[in-house]
Amino acid sequence: MMLSAISNNCPANIRKFCEITLEKFGFPRLCISGPESMALYASGRTTGVVTNIGYDYCVSVPITDGSTTVKNVLENKVEEHVKIFPVKVGGRHVSEYIRKELINTHHVEDNTTLDEIVDQIKCRYCYVSGFGSDGHDTWSDKLYTLPDDTTISLSNLLRDSTELLFSTRSEDNGLTIAGALCQSVLQDHYSSHNMWNNMVLYGRTSLIKGFRDRLHMEVLMQSDPGAKFSTIAAPERGHLPWIGASIFSNLSGFEDYGLSKLNFEETGLRGMEIL
Repeated sequence: MMLSAISNNCPANIRKFCEITLEKFGFPRLCISGPESMALYASGRTTGVVTNIGYDYCVSVPITDGSTTVKNVLENKVEEHVKIFPVKVGGRHVSEYIRKELINTHHVEDNTTLDEIVDQIKCRYCYVSGFGSDGHDTWSDKLYTLPDDTTISLSNLLRDSTELLFSTRSEDNGLTIAGALCQSVLQDHYSSHNMWNNMVLYGRTSLIKGFRDRLHMEVLMQSDPGAKFSTIAAPERGHLPWIGASIFSNLSGFEDYGLSKLNFEETGLRGMEIL
């Protein structure tokens, strides 16, 4: 069986995973992988920095030869130079901004239909300006027709809602998504040149128009000017971890990975190999 665990998961949670799957349900072997590793495999790479634009937060995880910091976390040996920097902003915050503006500015009724309207506006029409919310972009005014046939203008809303993803927040120590990505890469001086050239995006919110270009531009402004940069944003990036897990689990040597029930009983988590 293959399970996914976030990169900063605590040993107690991972141990509980093992107990439930191996002891309670009787699976013969358990393989735990980080979604970032699987997303990287889906892009055809084993070294790079993977940025997850999630629902509640965004995180960039550096991976070298398929290895993340999770192995160190298991033994409570997270080294000082391998940290991840989650930024507490994600797709939910964009949705909440749109919802609030629709209710307060356009007087849209707050009901179950509003959820569908917000999701449609965010996924189909929102975009990220390359110049920030104070700049001048070339996007024309967008009119949107509500279910009651009322027409409203969304031009500023479409742009301003996504600026939340690039603004600094005190609870994140002033880090933006681009800043956290740079901090993650600069921890590893030996592999940083490969990281810059293999920046992989995944997550549904990263599909917003212009997001990839804006993030790439902000990383360029904050990073090593002599490095070669490449930001990989595959069309299917909303599902990259699932694609990578499917590819990996079909490899001929997949059964050799992970932890068997016997090894878990004898050595505990020390026998676990996490991808």
